[in-house]
Amino acid sequence: MHLSIGFMVRNPQMTVEEFRRYWDEVHAPLILKLLTPHGIRRYRAKFPVPSAARYASQTHYDAIVEMGFDSEEALDRALASADFQCDERRESSARCFDHARGADMVAMESDAMAAEQDVATIRL
Repeated sequence: MHLSIGFMVRNPQMTVEEFRRYWDEVHAPLILKLLTPHGIRRYRAKFPVPSAARYASQTHYDAIVEMGFDSEEALDRALASADFQCDERRESSARCFDHARGADMVAMESDAMAAEQDVATIRL
């Protein structure tokens, strides 16, 4: 799977609670509506757990967002589509995120646990 991964910083005008609520109730459903016809296979966010901060280094990111597609070409087509580039999505992203302070990358996923499970299945 090819992933577009965003290391996201929330819009400073939103509290953490407002950010999470907006993500869950508005932004994520909008992205799924826009990109489902373009083959999105995964849309997930990971949010920091403040009580677990002692286990991790400090970060200024408020979420890590993954959009998964079957291929790099499918990802490119979806993100370049008129549906994804529409004003409604751009406005929602601007309301939710501070893009100037975030970062992103495209990655190919490797799941070591799935590989071990596949090998175990073959051995049976």
